Amino acid sequence: IHSPLVPIAATDFSLRVYTYDDNQNGEDFNMTFFALANDDYQHKIPYLKQAMELQKDNGGLKLFATPWTPPFWMKDDVNFKGGAMIKGGEDGPYYSSYAKYFVKFFEAYLAEG
Repeated sequence: IHSPLVPIAATDFSLRVYTYDDNQNGEDFNMTFFALANDDYQHKIPYLKQAMELQKDNGGLKLFATPWTPPFWMKDDVNFKGGAMIKGGEDGPYYSSYAKYFVKFFEAYLAEG
């Protein structure tokens, strides 16, 4: 059985470019400004709930979540688009913050059922 992909924020197929922490005031290492988008509430979550309901008698539904980009302020070119890297080293504050970003995403989706 294939696992449906759940995009973490915008993808190449989204109508707009966004992440869940588009903080215009600078860096947000604690994810204080993290918030799901209307896209999640209007499209992603309702469709996922419907798919989960349809699969409940078939062993449930396994999902795979992945981002297309981290928040722009984490990238070394400070741009949404392109293949830029996350600033700093793997043991630095940007990577730690990106880990928090994933945790916040899973917590927010869990809260939505």
